[in-house]
Amino acid sequence: FSHNHSTGFSYAGLLCQKEYSVIVATLIQPKFLVSTIAHEIGHLFGLPHTEERTNLDKCPCHNICMMDSMVHRIDFKDIFWSECDKSEILRELKNDKDCLSFYSEANLNQQALCGNKVVDPGEECDCGFLKECQKEDSRKCCDPLSCKFTKGSNCYKGNCCNNCQIRKASEKCHMEQQECKHGLCDGISSNCRIFLDYNYDNNNEKELTCNYGKDQCFKGKCIRRDSTCEILYGESKNVNF
Repeated sequence: FSHNHSTGFSYAGLLCQKEYSVIVATLIQPKFLVSTIAHEIGHLFGLPHTEERTNLDKCPCHNICMMDSMVHRIDFKDIFWSECDKSEILRELKNDKDCLSFYSEANLNQQALCGNKVVDPGEECDCGFLKECQKEDSRKCCDPLSCKFTKGSNCYKGNCCNNCQIRKASEKCHMEQQECKHGLCDGISSNCRIFLDYNYDNNNEKELTCNYGKDQCFKGKCIRRDSTCEILYGESKNVNF
């Protein structure tokens, strides 16, 4: 297609509306196609073109800005997000948009197949092919040959799934995409869906761990001990905690 020499289109600010959360891009060289897709994702987040901003002096970027209107035919390696773009995207991410955390794979345009790790119509679960399932605890909950729950099971993954059973409503859980945020199970879904906002001075956070239980949460963030020590003392493989 051709329209005003554009190579991509998207609806501005309609990221979580499934009818409009779509990107159309022409098939050009891969290094240019990546730029087009990233640019259009910016529009879905509601970002305007760089030259349409009234505060350009407050929106610096290192070289060429991702939201420049003519960015589509520039190598992705030479493009950067401006400070305004980054802050606005972060603001949207912090709004806990459901579509960014919970999504349905049932209507993806692909052939239904038991073993593709997508729960297709007619399946109850899909932990992957046999060898993949053998490496995961989910095999005891999900039969990799039939993609049905094993006897007595009603879930196979998710932070509200424990020993193949959906946890009771009101039990605490980690939010799926933000492990340092408390949530509550709803007793229906195997995902942690009910976000709990609380004062970070509360001692509740002391019990919240992250990074597979290796580290501690602090003010909503996962503080990794190894990274902190590297910043303070440099990289070391022989530090005892």
